[in-house]
Amino acid sequence: MTSSNAGRVYAVTGGASGIGRATVERLVADGASVIAADLNAEALAWTKSVDGVVAVVGDVTTEDANDAIVAAAEEHFGALHGIFLNAGIPGFGLVDRLPMSVYDKVMDVNVRAVVLGIRAALPALRKVDQGAIVVTGSTSGLAADPGGWTYNASKAAVINLAKSVALDLAHEGIRVNSIPKDGGNAMSGA
Repeated sequence: MTSSNAGRVYAVTGGASGIGRATVERLVADGASVIAADLNAEALAWTKSVDGVVAVVGDVTTEDANDAIVAAAEEHFGALHGIFLNAGIPGFGLVDRLPMSVYDKVMDVNVRAVVLGIRAALPALRKVDQGAIVVTGSTSGLAADPGGWTYNASKAAVINLAKSVALDLAHEGIRVNSIPKDGGNAMSGA
């Protein structure tokens, strides 16, 4: 049986742990090469012993880090076929008590970083057949959670962002999807 990911190249933000790490491991098991990106260099140390994985340390809320992720994919593996914009942070508290700095940080990581990741990846995705962008959404973006207004708002924004960008890029053959945070392997068959 041949994997649909064999020979393809992906980048995964938030790739040091959790869903990001599980996705990197699954993609590699499926024959893909992967850029695992995260803010924490120590947490990415596990990638050193995995063939087909290159770690990139950076803050995805910056253009430079997103550009570095795409550049690493093209430099090490010759292309970028898909990107999984998975990095995210929680933010919980009552609307009148939570510092606005927490809201700003949640929106920066959960929404702005996704926009920057899409913008950085598009030139590379336009060079390949069947480019894919996957964004980690959440069921919290579809419904309310007590005290979760910052996280809920950020995930609602990301879900709608993915839908909007999907409409804009469909004519180019680039797929854009949002998955719930418990949605399993994001890039399978992407």
